[in-house]
Amino acid sequence: MTMPARDREYLKRFAEVHTLVATRKDAEAIERAEALMHDYPDEPGVYFLLGLYTFSQQNFGDAISMFNAAHDKAPECREYADCLAILYTVIGKLADGLYFAKLSTALESDPTVRPFIPTQLSNYFEALDRIQPSTHYVNAMLLYNAGKIDESVRSCELELKQNDQHDQCYTLLGKCHLRLGNYEKAESALHAAIHLNPHNAENASLLGTVLCHLGRFDEAMVCHRLALERESDSVDRATAALLDAEFLGDSLSPTRDTLQKDLERRIAAQPPSKLDIERGRTENRRIRIGYVSNALYDTEQGRFILALLANHDRQRFELFCYQQSIAKDTVHVQMQNMADSWREIFDVQDAVMDMIMNADEIDVLVDLCGYTADNRAALVASHPAPVQIGWLESPHGIRAPGIDIVISDPVTHESDQAAAATEQGVVCVQSGLFALEPFTFYPEVDNLPAAASGQLTFGGQCNLARLTPETAAHWSRVLAATGRSKLLLGDVSAITGSVKNHVVDLFGHFGVADRIAFMDEQPDDHLKIQFFRQIDVLLDTYPVSGRLNICKALWMGVPVITLKGPRRISQTAASILHSAGQAGWICDSLDGMMALAVSFAEDVDGLAKIRRELRDKVANSNLFSPRKLAAALESIYLAALEMRRKQGHKRAAKRGGKAAGRMNKRRRNRQALRKASEAAVGKTGRKANAGKVKRPAKKPRRRK
Repeated sequence: MTMPARDREYLKRFAEVHTLVATRKDAEAIERAEALMHDYPDEPGVYFLLGLYTFSQQNFGDAISMFNAAHDKAPECREYADCLAILYTVIGKLADGLYFAKLSTALESDPTVRPFIPTQLSNYFEALDRIQPSTHYVNAMLLYNAGKIDESVRSCELELKQNDQHDQCYTLLGKCHLRLGNYEKAESALHAAIHLNPHNAENASLLGTVLCHLGRFDEAMVCHRLALERESDSVDRATAALLDAEFLGDSLSPTRDTLQKDLERRIAAQPPSKLDIERGRTENRRIRIGYVSNALYDTEQGRFILALLANHDRQRFELFCYQQSIAKDTVHVQMQNMADSWREIFDVQDAVMDMIMNADEIDVLVDLCGYTADNRAALVASHPAPVQIGWLESPHGIRAPGIDIVISDPVTHESDQAAAATEQGVVCVQSGLFALEPFTFYPEVDNLPAAASGQLTFGGQCNLARLTPETAAHWSRVLAATGRSKLLLGDVSAITGSVKNHVVDLFGHFGVADRIAFMDEQPDDHLKIQFFRQIDVLLDTYPVSGRLNICKALWMGVPVITLKGPRRISQTAASILHSAGQAGWICDSLDGMMALAVSFAEDVDGLAKIRRELRDKVANSNLFSPRKLAAALESIYLAALEMRRKQGHKRAAKRGGKAAGRMNKRRRNRQALRKASEAAVGKTGRKANAGKVKRPAKKPRRRK
């Protein structure tokens, strides 16, 4: 039968588009296909062609969508059902594949479509032999671990297009959006993961963290408790819950205490280390410092770590870095070049790490992870090194199992002593807890915005985990006390509409919603400093204080007002201001905070002078003198090792006396000295104080 002229025109154009697809002329193929769809909107063949194109791009999810659209328009066509049967089978959805394979046997072949079917979509039984795990999900995991989060999101989306029942992919997508600060998208992805796998503890824990960042603290803790119940022995679940509990108000300390005890119980239940680290330091080598971190690349924590590594005395100390993250970038390379030894440990079990660190003969182990994601709390608790110290990340070693020494400064020392465990030492660093290299690539300081606008602009971070109702109440009182001032919220990558609505409602409770403005991060703001150029004074958050943003503000000439709380987590900005020589901006009460804000508002000329001079002042302060911090930490390491050596003498003397029950007193003394000497020099055969006999140390008194 002769086909109508219209059909012949359609088939001609159909064949032309297919040729373009087969020869990989993608742009022209898409353009021609769209034109064909416009002229023949009811023809299923156009969707079939688009399915072939996306199939050639290995985008099986979109290919399935296109073939399904063709099948819906022509349900009697066998070829469309065959394509769906094979695609579903190849990606592992066997039930769907079998359905379309059976369906196709009852359908009729379309001779105008059959010639264009590629061989990969022509044999269902061969497809059964080609079943393979999706490459999209595997790629997404690799990209996530490499720190390429945006690309990982795209791979997750491709995977979910072809398999919307993949719960692990939804979990990974939730992690990606959490890292990117897209908290609402993270919540949606984790809800899907929980729907598919309701008993997974990790999903509940991650959702708790996401809800915390959305300011929904009560719901967050419910999710964390659910995760703790589902994995009753997991240290990871416990540290995640305890970290997020830091965002709760000061009045909820009983909740934190309960979570702390639960963590200690879980760690105590871990298999104990079988290694004996009763060794002293070998005197003929440098002291070995081990740094364990999940942020050895371009992160906020990484900037502080980089400054420390660059300023160590390499004549006296060897640096061993244990990398808990996979991400690599230029900062990672800089750090790696500064270390004497570098190990990637993200997939190494704790028992193996015990042996590795023992073989490395680490003298002092510094935990830089704290309880942040992908921490090694269980490893630290097993005490693989003679001396262990916590620094940089919450809980900063305070009550952390396995940590011997907590580093404090004049601002935090009192509260740290009160919070630390009885067996922990608290050592004060007079220069401060944090230090950075100067921000040499930052632009010059701008003029004071208030000088041009006639009103004071306060700034605040628009992160709902930090912008708590308590913070909003404090900031609202500052606005009420300073006349025509306004509050600009930003310093985050993006602010969604729902977050803005939540913030407006939050400040509406205090009658100042009309004085709130928002600023999204600018696409070309690679240094992330444009926010600080738009504000006159930065208000710190409470109870979780700022850190790197405080340093950036000071460098850009912006004074910072912080309310010092009773916990270390609310004293970080105060510590930084003390190191920067600006302790006068630390407030001990809300009234003091308001009075300081009023003084800034009433003296715009003085504020402009501060802006002009602040960078030069802080550039010469302890905050931007990392060598001072490195030297202070080195002194602590040495003192801790000396104390550990003396304790080793006491233990050795005690063991020697018991083992020589029939020896005379002089022989017992000599044996104690020999064992203590061996412990002090690492059993190299070279004795300390040879020829001198000392009485064994007295038996230490038991702690009540």
